[in-house]
Parts: sequence; C-alpha cells; structure tokens
Amino acid sequence: MLEQNMSQNVSIIQLVENLKTATFIQFKKTFYRFTNPWISLMAKILILLDSPLTHSASFINVSKIVELRTITCGRDIFSTICSIKSFIRLSRLQMNIFIHSDITVGTWQKFLLKYHLPSAHLVQPADERSINTNRFSHITAFRKAWQGKKLIDTILMKKTVKVLIIDSDVCFYKYPEEIVQWIMKGKKNLIMKDYESFNILSKAEYIQYFGVKRISENINTGIIGLVDGVFKFDLKIIEKYLRIVKKIYTTDRKLSEDNVYSEFQRMNNHLIEQSVFCYLISLRPLFQILSLTKYFMYPMVIFRRTKRPFYPNMPVAIHYAGQANRRNYYLDYLLQNKFFGSLYNKLFCYYDNFLLIK
Repeated sequence: MLEQNMSQNVSIIQLVENLKTATFIQFKKTFYRFTNPWISLMAKILILLDSPLTHSASFINVSKIVELRTITCGRDIFSTICSIKSFIRLSRLQMNIFIHSDITVGTWQKFLLKYHLPSAHLVQPADERSINTNRFSHITAFRKAWQGKKLIDTILMKKTVKVLIIDSDVCFYKYPEEIVQWIMKGKKNLIMKDYESFNILSKAEYIQYFGVKRISENINTGIIGLVDGVFKFDLKIIEKYLRIVKKIYTTDRKLSEDNVYSEFQRMNNHLIEQSVFCYLISLRPLFQILSLTKYFMYPMVIFRRTKRPFYPNMPVAIHYAGQANRRNYYLDYLLQNKFFGSLYNKLFCYYDNFLLIK
C-alpha cells in the first residue's frame, strides 16, 4: 500500500513538472512571436550605430595573398555588414573585400555598405557581364541566381592566389585562428563541414554518371577557402555536372523542367552550388577541415536545452543558413551586448529550447 501511494505521488509530481515545462515553453513561444520584430529592430539599430570598419596599424596586410568575397541582396544588407565586420575585426587582417550584389540592392543599401565598409568594392550585375559564359548554357542560366554568382563569378573575378568566400549569414564571435593560419600558411583548400549531407546526387549516381567512387560529402559552403592549382575549377566540368543534374531531375526522377532548380529540400539553387563544390573538391581532394565544434551550421545539438550562449561562450563562427534562421542571427547578435545577454539569460535560464521552435 505504501509503495502504491509513493508511486502515485511520483506520477503526480512528474505530471506537474511536465505541465510546468509545457506551460513555460508555450509562454516562450508566445513571447517570442510578439517580440521577434522588436529583437530584429533592436539588433539592426545596434548594427547601424556601430562605427565604420577601419584598419588599425596592428592589422596584418594580406591583400597580396588572399581576398574576401561575399554575396548579398537587399534583404541581407545588415547581416552582410555584420559578417564582414566581425571577421575583419576579430582576425585583425587587412585584405581586399568584394561584395557581389544583385538588382535588389537599392540606393540606400549601397549607401549603408559604403558607410560601414568604406574599403569594400561593390560588384554589381553590370560588372559581372564582363564574364562571358555564353558557350555554357547551363552555367549562364545558373548565374542568374546568387548561388551561381558565388560558384562562378567569385572565382573567375578573383585576382589573388587564394580566395576566401564567406556567406552573408555567417557571424564570427571569436578569433578565427584556423582561417588565419590557412591564409598565412595553408596550401590546401579550406572547407567547413555540415552536420549532415545535403548532396543532390546519390553515390550510385556519381558512379554511374561521373565514375567517381568517393565524394566529399557534408561540406558546408558558408565558409570556403580555395587555392589556385589545388581547387580544380573547370567550366566544362561544371557545365557537364549541371547538364547531368538537369537530366536526372527531369527524366530519371520524373520532375518537370520548371522545378529542376526549386524542388524543396532535395533540390534548389543552394544545394546545386554546394554539391558542385563537393564534386570539384573531390576531383582533387586536398583540403583541411574547420573544427566542427568551433565553426558550425545552425542549429546544432550543442545548443539544445541549455541557456542561450553569449560571449565568451560562443563558438568561433556560426552559419545561420536560410531565412528562417535570420531571427536567430539577430537574436545572437543582440545578446553579444552585455545588457541584453544578461537580461535574456535571467529571464529564460531554464528549458531553453528556442532552436526547436518553428
């Protein structure tokens, strides 16, 4: 009888705890829905009020070795400014910066880029027309998307032996030692690993169409460093890859041609760009991998059910891939401010499960 009462008491306590947890998480969801626009607004205000990027005398000039290139659009101006500033300030390196933009970047966005990144060069669509890829119909079509600019234009327009390509949705929180060492001494390509494979083709398809038995999977191109003579960049190879991918998805997998570059999850421009990089790197697999615990894609299990981290507990860099994670980008940026970070962790120090909220 005593054991039965104790068992009932334990069940009641567990039920109460589950209800408390569910109520708290629901409260956080509701709270976040109402505060999300304000969080983004406050973060953008902090970015706007931040001083322009400058290079002090202590910065090491590496402009003859490497250049930094990124891609942006009208909606990513704030994250672009934050991404470049965070990398340059923390690495303490001086290099040429090129920002490839599309037609959505208007006059006021160009003004913001020029004000906050005065030394950066804005590469506009008109500038990219100097690259003639008309002989390659699939490449020409793919270059209309920003992922095509990242895959083709950033490499064909580079002027140094090394090029470092960083997505505008990557933010740096600590000194990027591995990247700095690669810039100074690295002789291999530099890649960032993903927590799972997003390759658009199966291993069987790589063997069937390309004769490649080993493919470098789980590559995240949020941060990628390429070296002349090591990275096998060939327009003919890329054209063949895009042509075969189109065939597979329109014929073998019975998809309509209209959807060949837009199938949700399995097939879109970003996955094509990332998979082409995987394939090209696999042709000459000489690369070094950034530490997965210091450079990773959002979300990661390491953050789940813990207090949301802020300096000095952040990793070196996080890739906030996809528009859905922009809110996390701005929230993490805001929480690097000591006042907002301390306030947040006092309010939500238990059952922190924001990464699981959709």
